[in-house]
Amino acid sequence: MDKLYFPGILLVGMLPWLSHSLVGLKRGLAFVRRTTGPQGLEAALNRWTVATMLMAFAWPLFFFSVSGSKLAPYILPVVVPMLALGCTFEEKGEEFRSLKRIAVELFVLGAIFLIGGFVFAKDLNHANGWVVALGIAFGLVGLFALYPKHLTAPRWMASLGGCMLALVFVSDRVASAGKDVAPLIHRAPSNAQWISFGVYFQGLPFHTRQRCVVVAGTGELGFGKRQLAQAEQDRWFMEDPLKLGTVAQRMRSEDPSKPVMVLAHRDDWGRLPETQRSEWQELRRSPSTVLARLK
Repeated sequence: MDKLYFPGILLVGMLPWLSHSLVGLKRGLAFVRRTTGPQGLEAALNRWTVATMLMAFAWPLFFFSVSGSKLAPYILPVVVPMLALGCTFEEKGEEFRSLKRIAVELFVLGAIFLIGGFVFAKDLNHANGWVVALGIAFGLVGLFALYPKHLTAPRWMASLGGCMLALVFVSDRVASAGKDVAPLIHRAPSNAQWISFGVYFQGLPFHTRQRCVVVAGTGELGFGKRQLAQAEQDRWFMEDPLKLGTVAQRMRSEDPSKPVMVLAHRDDWGRLPETQRSEWQELRRSPSTVLARLK
């Protein structure tokens, strides 16, 4: 099921342009495969251009799905070819039909934010009100698109653009405090040895300027891990979360002068047995991350 991660991200992330893009992909594929009918002087060039856009969509989706990555921004390169094909193959006279599809998708998007604002209120860093308001805003724009009596191009761009700017603002309110690991890392001794537990925190090697051991969080590092010698794999990666303490004790025995620190995803940390957590001194928490030091 992990191979369906990025298709799932696209199904939600492309709203409210999902159906528009899927229609473009379908028509683009049909255009490339067509070999009958009138052929203009530039038919071959046009066919190759569309084929290139289809490959620009398909290859990143295939590569990152197979690699096992779980970082949503990796799939951003496919957005441009999807939208380009959607715009290229939109036929004259179907603008209002496309607008109604977009309206439905705006309702779906608004419902996701509206429901999520209530269901996940405790996980939203006190920004659940902003999330609910964003859901209402998307729903209103969807209503505007469904009944476009007074809709003009400037009004449409202003309303939809305003929602997208609001989405950036709300996302920052929800995520920034919990995602930035720098404040936690800077509370640790500068000579510390590090473990990334539950997920691979990319900010960890960036801020510490050193490699870290990854426990139960290989994820997108799986391909690179397989290129290492077995001894190196065993040194830097451990898949069993219950071996966290064993890995930490090994690191301490290798260099007792350097404290062993762990940066852990809050949920994975909470799933550890109490006997495991008792080996650590918890120093700090953010909404999604725990910083602890081996006792």
